Amino acid sequence: MDRTTIDPATLDALLAPHNRCDRPGVAVGIARHGVPVYRRWLGLASVDQPLALSPATRMRIGSTTKHMTCLAVMLLQEAGRLSIDDPVRRHIAEVGAWGDRATLAQLMSHVSGIRDSLDVLTLTNDIIGRPLAAADQLAIQAGFGSVNFAAGTDWMYCNGGYVLLTEVVQRVSGMAFGDFLRDRIFAPLGMHDTLARPLDLDFLPNSAALHVRNAAGGWDRGVFGPAIGGEGNVVSTIDDMLRWLRHMDRPIVGRAETWARMYLPASVTPGGSTGYGLGLVSTRYRGLPVVFHTGGVIGGTCQMLKAPDQGLDIIVITNSWDAYAAPIANQILDACVADLHPLPETVPGPFPVGDFVSPLTGRHARLIEQEGKPAADIDGTIVPLVRRADGSLWLQANFDAGAVMAPAGADVLLWHEYERTDRLERVPAAAPDATLAIAGRWRAEELGAMARVDTADGETMTIVGEHGRFAYRLVPKARGLWSLLGPKGPAGRIEHRGDALLLSSISTRRLRFEREVA
Repeated sequence: MDRTTIDPATLDALLAPHNRCDRPGVAVGIARHGVPVYRRWLGLASVDQPLALSPATRMRIGSTTKHMTCLAVMLLQEAGRLSIDDPVRRHIAEVGAWGDRATLAQLMSHVSGIRDSLDVLTLTNDIIGRPLAAADQLAIQAGFGSVNFAAGTDWMYCNGGYVLLTEVVQRVSGMAFGDFLRDRIFAPLGMHDTLARPLDLDFLPNSAALHVRNAAGGWDRGVFGPAIGGEGNVVSTIDDMLRWLRHMDRPIVGRAETWARMYLPASVTPGGSTGYGLGLVSTRYRGLPVVFHTGGVIGGTCQMLKAPDQGLDIIVITNSWDAYAAPIANQILDACVADLHPLPETVPGPFPVGDFVSPLTGRHARLIEQEGKPAADIDGTIVPLVRRADGSLWLQANFDAGAVMAPAGADVLLWHEYERTDRLERVPAAAPDATLAIAGRWRAEELGAMARVDTADGETMTIVGEHGRFAYRLVPKARGLWSLLGPKGPAGRIEHRGDALLLSSISTRRLRFEREVA
């Protein structure tokens, strides 16, 4: 049933807060059944020039690139050059033993369990804003000896998998990754303003700058630093992305079975569907079936979304973090599609607060109260929780999907996700002198990094790697558990377990540092 109405006046009012001539902005494109019906651009392409955004302005789409990378790998499978069920080590011989167990398909669907070079380098080397060659990142990725979890047993977003997929495309095709995307994908579709751009150091005509707020309230240029590959290096335009979304319904690049496989969500064992296919998320928003992928870069965001039953395509790109693309796309759905399920609301009642950690996986949830409602602090990101009538707490991760935390008494949380359960136990409060126990020098051999915990001038941890260093303030959270507080807030956490410090973050699980013996 057609429940969609595109009312330009309603959409203009929705976007009105972004209609400024003194700040970066938002570009929006909407199509019905492949026909563009609404194109709007607000704000500046760059605050240092009086140039407005337009539907033809090139903007970074970040991780929305990932399904394009997957298509590149699938085209090589169509040509008989590889199979997505190949182990990683068949194509990149220098990776660790985990490369015999993780497959290319598992890299694409984030169930490989491998470490994430981008996350680990950011945590330990402070690489944001500083150049780092693609070969250096590949060497770090290949050098990991440990994994986050065994392949196929869990889901964890991993840019590092796409570092490897980029290299696979280049080695198997004999072409540079950007050339492969241009010749095999973008050019046949007439996407002539779309290209792979590893770095922001050169000048690219008709491009929006990325913007990050500085301490004075002005703007700094958003520069990631390391060369980006298939994990997020594409720049495109609203008009080209509408062409891309139309093509997804009637593909001429990639066979029908290729696209069907890309939409198919991976499963984990034991457990069930993750909702994430080969670079595409399939789920529901307020009961409406949707397919999407979000993107984020330093100083910009993107949301590419399809509502197939309504023939509705939405692309939103921003060139600052003052506006986030995904919530704007949700608001567009709210405004355009009738009879959506109501948004969930918290049922008043008690809920546990404190730190809970899984002895098995290291998953950490700090439950807090925010304006009288439950919320979770996940490595410094505050995520609202919905308390349901049965007392369980719903963490809305993928629209109508998401994890559910069910209190089992005052000291246990049962984390239900992917049709299975992880047990999180309350961690006792930290003693006043807890950090003294971990003072000294520690080393992560597989990373070639050293950490020094110093309690003389406050509680600090300095991590020194091959490409830089990062100094954190240690904030005791519970017994044997500290938050790593950087210049921009919490970045990860440290557990003290026996003779080791275990470093974790949103994409890293228990990277081991062992105490150095004098």
